[in-house]
Amino acid sequence: MDRLMTEALEQIWNELAEKLRGFIRRRVSDPAEAEDILQDVFLKLARRADELPAPAKLQGWIFLITRNKIMALRVLEWVNWGHFWAR
Repeated sequence: MDRLMTEALEQIWNELAEKLRGFIRRRVSDPAEAEDILQDVFLKLARRADELPAPAKLQGWIFLITRNKIMALRVLEWVNWGHFWAR
């Protein structure tokens, strides 16, 4: 990853980390799990840095992948607790 991309990701972190943390914490009660989700989202951003949408769409896209991550974890919890098989 080049220096410009690193700086761009750092700027995104500085601008959105607290908003995302609040978004996640309203949906996830465990602070450690919420922090893991936040870190996973930013790892995904770093891995897909060359695919980031236009700046006007970036924040919405990041919140969408955050929501999807939360939902995916909830589905896994649901399945792991046997709710899927109890029907």
